[in-house]
Amino acid sequence: MVVQPDGAILVGGDAIGSDIAQGSALVRFHPDGSLDEGFKAAIPYPGLVFSIALQANGKMIIGGHLTDVSGVSRTNLARLDPDGSLDPTFNPGVGSDSWEVDSLALQADGNVVVTGPFTTLAGQKSFDSGRLLNNEPAVQYLTFDGSTVSWTRGGSAPEVWRATFEYSPDGISWTNLGEATREPGGWEMTGLSLPATGRIRARGYTTGGYGNGSSWFVESLWPPALVISNARVSTSGQVQLEASGPSGQTVVLESSPDLKTWIPVGTNTLLSGATPLIDPQPAQSLMRFYRLHLK
Repeated sequence: MVVQPDGAILVGGDAIGSDIAQGSALVRFHPDGSLDEGFKAAIPYPGLVFSIALQANGKMIIGGHLTDVSGVSRTNLARLDPDGSLDPTFNPGVGSDSWEVDSLALQADGNVVVTGPFTTLAGQKSFDSGRLLNNEPAVQYLTFDGSTVSWTRGGSAPEVWRATFEYSPDGISWTNLGEATREPGGWEMTGLSLPATGRIRARGYTTGGYGNGSSWFVESLWPPALVISNARVSTSGQVQLEASGPSGQTVVLESSPDLKTWIPVGTNTLLSGATPLIDPQPAQSLMRFYRLHLK
């Protein structure tokens, strides 16, 4: 079972003998316990659902013994849109019809860890475990305006069912600020009065594994670490760099010839991996410095 952010309850298992939703191995209930008859997932016999992983964008990855999801062929692994309809863009396939997926886990960067008795994953040899690389941004970043902490989460990042915020003056000792409040697109806490220096940490708790019996946390820090690396000059004289930091965060790249005068070069949104940046002006000066700051 998995509880979604709006309180809806996903229940997966065995379709045999069920009189709910025409015997589907995956159903959803409203927070009051009534059946969500608008949920479009249909997994008939002999379908089995052993694990459910929620993405922050509302999509659901399901693993088990699957051959048919909503009338479309799927081999043991599938992803559903928020309304339960099948996501046609996700079809890695795991093993054959005689195998299954026992456990799923979503990493902070959106990559999907898959385990179970199988020998192939996404067409590649993979014995009993493997990882699928994320193909869309996993957004999570933390902001603080002096009184409100906001933790934006979205895309393929793992959904969390509970979040807490903490403060540290030195990055070593942490004081719990309390439970965060769920808001559209993430979590927040208002009415804070904290020193201008120090760090804030957000931790969100998620579930997965076999029968969704495992739990762990993902976290973000404020102020975030922004890193510039792999600087090089192209044949045309342009400077090419790579930036890393919280996925989905908007940053401004600036350049300076003397560390005194800073000129904006461009605005970019960071990806889950290294984000390529380009200074379109030829590198005319002997030295040029670069820095990133949050927009």
